Amino acid sequence: MTDANRPGRRKKELAHDGGPVTALALALRELRVQAGNPPYRTMAERANVSQNVLSQADAGHRLPTEEALAGYVTACGGDVQEWSERLRRARLAQSALQGTELSADSLVGRESQEPRPNNEAPVQGASPEAGAAWLRDVQPERRAIRQQSSSRRRSVFITVASIVVIVALAAAWHLTSPDSSEGRPPRAKPDPTSTSHSEAEPAASPRMQCRASWESMSSASLYFLPCIERRPDGLAISAQVKAMTPDGVPGGATVWIWLMNIDSEHLNNKRFDLTRSESTLQSCRIDLTDADQIETCGPFTIQPPVQKGLYATSGSARLQGSAHPPGWDSTGFAGTQSPSVPWKG
Repeated sequence: MTDANRPGRRKKELAHDGGPVTALALALRELRVQAGNPPYRTMAERANVSQNVLSQADAGHRLPTEEALAGYVTACGGDVQEWSERLRRARLAQSALQGTELSADSLVGRESQEPRPNNEAPVQGASPEAGAAWLRDVQPERRAIRQQSSSRRRSVFITVASIVVIVALAAAWHLTSPDSSEGRPPRAKPDPTSTSHSEAEPAASPRMQCRASWESMSSASLYFLPCIERRPDGLAISAQVKAMTPDGVPGGATVWIWLMNIDSEHLNNKRFDLTRSESTLQSCRIDLTDADQIETCGPFTIQPPVQKGLYATSGSARLQGSAHPPGWDSTGFAGTQSPSVPWKG
């Protein structure tokens, strides 16, 4: 195998802190994995962008520039227009967290912002007096921005505290009401274009084992929670999803789930393509209108192709729909897994 075709080394693990910078970085890493995890050298050749720029794009230190993002996505075969829109939304989110406002230019992907004409920074070789004058002009604006940011944070804190109190009171009333009953998230209808022929089952049971925490899938702007249950007639696979943003997922998203054979040999050799079978692949088209809505894809009862072993539900999601999830034919694509359960046939 040549260096150009050799899969790239796995980067240092990046913990999701819930912010837009790490969310976009993790999404870019997922896109790279779906493309077969190409080395940055190969990506640089494909996109005509420096290797270091591409490596920094998914490092999670800061949001990438439009040029870096376009090169990265192009090298991984992604949709540059879609990712540019996601970068724009990430910049808006980052701006809200920092308590500042972005200019219109920054929202269309300008690599750098030019200072305002009346506050131009001193260029190299300018006199110290000019530099001091520029600082005197800019410092009052900076103090004003910090004061506005502090005021916004206090307002947000008061609003959130009020909402928490209201929700707590409503929950207490609901639990003590004689007519109260435990609700269940609405189920999503199976995608009619699904490649599987299994029918969706009714509700999930208490025996369903789900992933310990929600996994962010920035490529679909949602959180993902795969589940699995051992039943007498097979293994039931499903996944719950909820939106990452308050306005939901406009236009909906496609969710794919499949049965994954937890074979230690295949996993150690990173041959994830050998752990799945197209006969177990299911898909759902799900609409999410706000961040509080939770939808479920499945459950679907699957008869394992291999009669004995450990199995888990694995899955992925994207905004666009297709017969297979991106990366399905890649040996390095594994998806996001639920806990594993034994199956003895």
